[in-house]
Amino acid sequence: LKAGWPVPKHTHEGTELTVVIRGAYRDNTGSYRRGDLALADASTDHRPWAERGEDCYCLAVTDAGRRLTDPILRLLNGVIRI
Repeated sequence: LKAGWPVPKHTHEGTELTVVIRGAYRDNTGSYRRGDLALADASTDHRPWAERGEDCYCLAVTDAGRRLTDPILRLLNGVIRI
């Protein structure tokens, strides 16, 4: 994640486990720094933002896809996969 920039707002069709390798990000579920684990599932609708000052490197493992939920971007669901 580029420092100070968001990922498009999305939800998950399954489970996603994310570990922060470097930097930090935040979303409506909390703030995550190096070594933190975040768990997201179909009940999570979020827009992660990388904290300013340093790019955020994460490793995310999913067992299903994601769906864009931003009112404009969700038109791209089915056309692109994130």
